[in-house]
Amino acid sequence: MHNRSLRLRWLRIFIPLALFLLGCPSPGQPYQPIVITVGGQVTHLIPGSSATLLVQGWMNNENVPAADAEVTISLSSGDQLFSGRTDDAGLLLANFAVPADVETGAQTLSVEVRTEDESAAYDETVYIGRTYSVLVSTDKPVYQPGQVIHARTLALNSLALAAAEDETIVFTVDDPEGNRLARQEIATSEWGIAAADFELDSQAMSGDYIVTASHGPNTSSRSVEVKPYNLPRFKVDFAPDRTYYLPGDVARGTVSANYFFGKPVAGGEVRIEGFLGSQQIAPIFEISGETDADGNYSYEFIVPDSFIGQLGNESAEIDLTVTVIDTAAHAESIDDTVTVAEQPLLLDAVAESGVLRTDMENIVYLQVTSPDGSSIPAELAVTVNEGTRTVTTDDFGLATISVTPVDALDVVMDVEMRPLNLDMAPVTTRVRLNTRFADTALLLRPERAEGRGRHPQP
Repeated sequence: MHNRSLRLRWLRIFIPLALFLLGCPSPGQPYQPIVITVGGQVTHLIPGSSATLLVQGWMNNENVPAADAEVTISLSSGDQLFSGRTDDAGLLLANFAVPADVETGAQTLSVEVRTEDESAAYDETVYIGRTYSVLVSTDKPVYQPGQVIHARTLALNSLALAAAEDETIVFTVDDPEGNRLARQEIATSEWGIAAADFELDSQAMSGDYIVTASHGPNTSSRSVEVKPYNLPRFKVDFAPDRTYYLPGDVARGTVSANYFFGKPVAGGEVRIEGFLGSQQIAPIFEISGETDADGNYSYEFIVPDSFIGQLGNESAEIDLTVTVIDTAAHAESIDDTVTVAEQPLLLDAVAESGVLRTDMENIVYLQVTSPDGSSIPAELAVTVNEGTRTVTTDDFGLATISVTPVDALDVVMDVEMRPLNLDMAPVTTRVRLNTRFADTALLLRPERAEGRGRHPQP
């Protein structure tokens, strides 16, 4: 009994494997005596242009190339595009012209391979026509039930980037459950622009609606939210006195609240809560006050010392929730941030290939910025591999140095930054670059980062 069970187990393993190796067709798929593989652009053809397809035929039973086989390429409209014969490897490079008067739209491209004894066909849906890049936009991101969605699209020729004049754009609107609510066909103007309106039902369900514009195989979609909402009664602005702060600094600024008809929100209650990260539940600080007759409230708080020793050569954001409640008990809230860093200068160091390559001269790009992202021209004293070099950045805070790692250990650089145009003490920081070891390495350095047509690249 044990031997019989063991034999059954081995049969369950080897029978599927044998079927796979012998090339038996999968269930539900027709058997093809010749396996046809087609490479190239088989999903889109442009009338009046040339096209190239690479066709390979392989005899399924004999497991040999379909040599000297006849190949024909045709469309479902009846147009034959090409005929030829494969070589000894069963390959054929088919170059053919697409007729200028060919029927446009979706067709079936058929590649037939025929030998003396067998034949097979490869069918693929192909779009015949010129393609245009499509971009759809709406007049706003959120709508209420009963409002009108105003959609507009811009269509450009994918190759010439010229406006798609007098081309048909199909607009559709789908509700959150995927139901098609509207479909319109609009012709583009001479500037490649088409527009369509869709009125929402007064009882339209809440959720994300998908507005889509399509031309042939190219589509562009935009999601808009539909929900009941109330417009804000007044506007809240938050203005800090500085673009970044150091731990322990006193952060000051102004919260302003004004009704949209121009009157200030006088005597309004103001609450400011600070959080570290969007996942934090409890605020790290809370302050409150009241707006004056001009709708302004001057705040101040101390940046927590807990940032000391945590940030190094990086910055962090304190997320703020600012709430103003007017005398009619109506509340409006905004979210904002303040930037915190341990040092007034930050340094980014990036190897030219992402990581350093051993036993090769690598270019390392350095950039000096303030914590708010502004570029800072500076003189840099870079200590690496027990040597110190001095480089000066350009006006954008950029400089380069060369580093040649001798082993796979990470390279540590100590950099002293002296600002050129600021009255500031030098700032020292340390950066670490990853090194990748390989027996052989290759670095590609183009002459320029961007090239124009007919400019040869070395």
